[in-house]
Amino acid sequence: MLDHIGLTVRDLDRSLAFYCDTLGGRFLWRKDRLEGPQNDLVFGLPGCALRAAGVEVWGVSLELFQFERPTSAPGPVEYHLTGWKHVAMAVEDIDARVGELQQKGVRVRFPVQEVAPGVRIVYFEDPDGIIWEFIERSR
Repeated sequence: MLDHIGLTVRDLDRSLAFYCDTLGGRFLWRKDRLEGPQNDLVFGLPGCALRAAGVEVWGVSLELFQFERPTSAPGPVEYHLTGWKHVAMAVEDIDARVGELQQKGVRVRFPVQEVAPGVRIVYFEDPDGIIWEFIERSR
């Protein structure tokens, strides 16, 4: 059973606003200063310092990490590189969901696509370019 997903973000406040205000998530917790030997061990970064928060969106708990030391490199998420790429959320009425996202200014990567009979998908991005997918399966 999935417990949570950890995401590294560039701006914790901006990400909290996106996941809570734009996507309707629920704020869970926040720590504005995490540093010390345990964090050095967990993240494998001696001398690291970060801020973190938890939010629940669509029944999934997210841990958001903003590293203050070392900082994240700017730039888009490159889909072809190795690593986590997206999480798919099953939805009903994908067209209505996409319309809600677009009304709120969320970047949708392409129009809704039918990828197999009765299976429709769309990708959208958070402020850091982290990719989410909506998938609708006809019943």
